[in-house]
Amino acid sequence: MNLLKILEMRNKYDIVGDKITSYSSNLGGGSINYWDGRMKTFDPSSPVSRNDLSIKILRNNELEVQHLNSYSWRPDRIFSQYISHERTYIEEKKTIYRDTFLSKISTWYEKYEEKEEINLEVVIEGQIDKKAKIRLEGNLVHIYEDSTKVHKIVSISRKCKIKIEGNKYIIRFPLKLSNSTIQKEPGRENFYIAFAIGENYEEALKNLKDALSKPENFFEKRKREWEKFFEKNVPYFECDKKIYEKMYYFAFYVAKSNIYNFKDGYFKYPFTCPSKFRLLPQWFWDSAFHSIYEKWLNNLPIPKSSIRNILNAQSKDGHLPFTLAKDEIITGKLIQPFILPISIWDIYLKEGDKKFLKETIYPLIKFDKWMMKNRDPKGENLVHLEYPGESGWDNSKRYILNSPFVQSNSPIVRKKRYIQSPDFNTYLYLGRLIISKMAREIGKKEVEKEYEEKAKLTANGIKGMWNEKLGLFVDRFEDNHEPIILKTPGGMIPMFAGLVNKNQARKIISHLLNRNEFWTKYPIPTLSKDDTDYLGNLDEYQSYWNGRVWPNINWLIIESLFRYGYDKEAKELSQKSLEMCVATGEPNCNENYNPETGFPYFAHDIFNYGWGGIFNDILIRRILGIQPHASENRLYLQPNFPDDWNYAKMEGIKVGNHKITVEIRRKGKNIKLKLQHNGVIPLEVISSGVRKQIKNGSMTIEFKRKKLPHWLTY
Repeated sequence: MNLLKILEMRNKYDIVGDKITSYSSNLGGGSINYWDGRMKTFDPSSPVSRNDLSIKILRNNELEVQHLNSYSWRPDRIFSQYISHERTYIEEKKTIYRDTFLSKISTWYEKYEEKEEINLEVVIEGQIDKKAKIRLEGNLVHIYEDSTKVHKIVSISRKCKIKIEGNKYIIRFPLKLSNSTIQKEPGRENFYIAFAIGENYEEALKNLKDALSKPENFFEKRKREWEKFFEKNVPYFECDKKIYEKMYYFAFYVAKSNIYNFKDGYFKYPFTCPSKFRLLPQWFWDSAFHSIYEKWLNNLPIPKSSIRNILNAQSKDGHLPFTLAKDEIITGKLIQPFILPISIWDIYLKEGDKKFLKETIYPLIKFDKWMMKNRDPKGENLVHLEYPGESGWDNSKRYILNSPFVQSNSPIVRKKRYIQSPDFNTYLYLGRLIISKMAREIGKKEVEKEYEEKAKLTANGIKGMWNEKLGLFVDRFEDNHEPIILKTPGGMIPMFAGLVNKNQARKIISHLLNRNEFWTKYPIPTLSKDDTDYLGNLDEYQSYWNGRVWPNINWLIIESLFRYGYDKEAKELSQKSLEMCVATGEPNCNENYNPETGFPYFAHDIFNYGWGGIFNDILIRRILGIQPHASENRLYLQPNFPDDWNYAKMEGIKVGNHKITVEIRRKGKNIKLKLQHNGVIPLEVISSGVRKQIKNGSMTIEFKRKKLPHWLTY
């Protein structure tokens, strides 16, 4: 399977390196950004705000009209073709490798006259920081930015003239093309441009020279790097719905592309940022959601290494950071949803690594105690929020109440009326319950009992947030428990933890499946459709957490439905979520989506977004039904195969010390599961009433639905 070919698209303009990114839909690298991990150099607008490298091809000092004729993106390169009105042809191939941007430009022209030559001029321009130091030497531009402490070096493969005009550097050289229609061997004029960035001049210069001395080799190395990643780290997947093959591999491309590895300061270990095209540092709950699908990758330090960064940054009093830079905890004493224990438990079920439980349990306990001391003044075993963004739902009507929905307008900020939320405290409850489970696994009986009791106390507090009249859980002010009557998926999340009774579950599901509330074409909007502020009355930022669909929220509700036996509804929501990911015709791992069209938003949205990859966990865990319990050498198989799928195969999944392949085929109304297992230790397989041990062999199961335990109950 040629995965780079499969991943070809025509809707992306970005190339990602280790610390460098390039974003441009035109000739050149456009905005080329480099981040060294420091807070001072993090600017959420910088990755796409500059013009660091643009290429123009002039004729008679005028820019020729250029029509984009063909365009192709792959993880390893972008290839584009242009044609001008004078039938001058331009091709560009560009990539990033070793934090060096490289562009190959090919030009030629044809005309049905005897004229043999056309004279053009190539002009390369880029921005310069006002306080930057600049050195010109031959074909080389060296820019040292004191504000970022980085060296930028630009050079080309042709002799040229370079000058500085204001805050720009300008490189010019002539280009003479022969008429290709009258040549026996139509010729092309090729030239290369390299742009290297680094904290060390010598290293940046070496990378630049390597790129220009053997440019085709440079492209080949980048291609091989991506091929090796997919070969070594990504379990093989195929199905008869090819768009979902593309989605699967693209989501893991996003995970790999967002890895930083600074090996310094708070970033001692590799981590995945939300997106190298906007949110470059490490976020607390983002990292936890990333890990839920990154755990399926083989032979990589992530997601454990991301979690280690967060835990290693814990303060002496127990606080865990909201957002990390290499040199600073950016958000002070703010907190975020306590998803981390859930992700740690999920990783443990996949790998069975008790050492990881021993490593992580006590930092989690310390943070739990910090929250009780600093966010539970009444001793209710519930956490309050002191800023809307702590909820993760930044500008939601839940916390701001009235438009305009900006965080400074919240009663939390204006009046210090702190809010307790059912979903935030559900994560607290699960965190405490999972700490108890972790203690059980590593033989700490006193901790197990202590946190089991603490979890019960939090559960009782959450149950008090149920609003019988509304039929949902609701937020409330901490001071007098005044409820905030609003319909959002946040009021459904206690199902995820098993905290609702059957009657409450029915009422929640009635809201969820109501097409005038939450069952939009692409569910689940973060505000009920019948609310007057649904989608912020189409104002872009006002809609941000007020009706848009967020992949992580969908994942939580899918798991809630499966936990309560609403398998049919969970299956449909799983399918709709995957359909949303590819609604444009191409996979899009974004921060959020439109509930009516499934398209990513144009404004106040982020592409190549980490938790956009959680669609892969829905695919593997729920569509294919692969649910590991590595510590028990056990595998649960319960697929929820879409009605229009006939075949799917997942090969090379690691479950602890086991390696498995799962193949699913539809035979009329029946589904057959074929499992192949490689490993010294027998694996117990549980599916459709079948309970069988398998060792170095294969087995086939005629699948019939039977209730299996939810992984949060293991």
